[in-house]
Amino acid sequence: PEKVLKMGRQDIKIFRDIGGKWEQLAAYRLLRTTIRDITVKEYAEHFANISLWIVTTNLMPIFEVAPWKKAMEYIKKQADGRRNQSTIYANSDYRDYLKQCQDLGIDLSLNCNLFPRSLKKAHERTNAIIQAQHDAIQNARSEADRLSDIELSKKIKARYDKLCESWGFEHNGLFIRPAKSVNELVQEGKSLSHCVGSFKQYRTNHAAGLAYIFFIRESKAPKTPYYTIEITKAGSVMQVRGKNNAGATAEVNAFLEEFKAVK
Repeated sequence: PEKVLKMGRQDIKIFRDIGGKWEQLAAYRLLRTTIRDITVKEYAEHFANISLWIVTTNLMPIFEVAPWKKAMEYIKKQADGRRNQSTIYANSDYRDYLKQCQDLGIDLSLNCNLFPRSLKKAHERTNAIIQAQHDAIQNARSEADRLSDIELSKKIKARYDKLCESWGFEHNGLFIRPAKSVNELVQEGKSLSHCVGSFKQYRTNHAAGLAYIFFIRESKAPKTPYYTIEITKAGSVMQVRGKNNAGATAEVNAFLEEFKAVK
């Protein structure tokens, strides 16, 4: 096993103690492409219960910008300080915030920008700036950008009926449906003051079928944005966001438990 896994016996024992799953080994090897000096013991302590998907989509972009140990401590602190906030939501917020800082040219060599005291408030500020920029240039967008969104909307529309059939669900005054166009994603982000409309990765993933964006709505107000949910291709719920990135209420969590039970 040592030769196959390229590990010593003690490291192999640590992996076995935390479950010994292939996904854990893949996550560890992926982390080492950025964190070259990370040990198996450190992986077991900080990442053993974090999925390969989260490591790939959320944490790796963060570690390209921020020192990994400080970043993990920061994410935990931000999650602990917010109601209805898990570390999964906090690390996706942090990933989005750092990407927005890069897009805006904000100096991330300064600790006050790299690790803002309140991630929630800092993310809201960068999101508002990007949304304002988006609105300002909407009428002056290049033809290539317009055609790109049109093509993405075509792909989204092509998947819409199948997603409704597979994932549509209604229970106790709430229902869930997929986003059906780029414009819907933009309007959802504007109405709920979060970044589902301004962060391009969400629309491209949704169009490509890599991860899906669904809307949770109240049955009595089907056109009014209420909560936004990101679901992986495999069906795992990644994020649930309300107004100003609020976490799920007890009502929404109960709805999602019913949803997961039947889907």
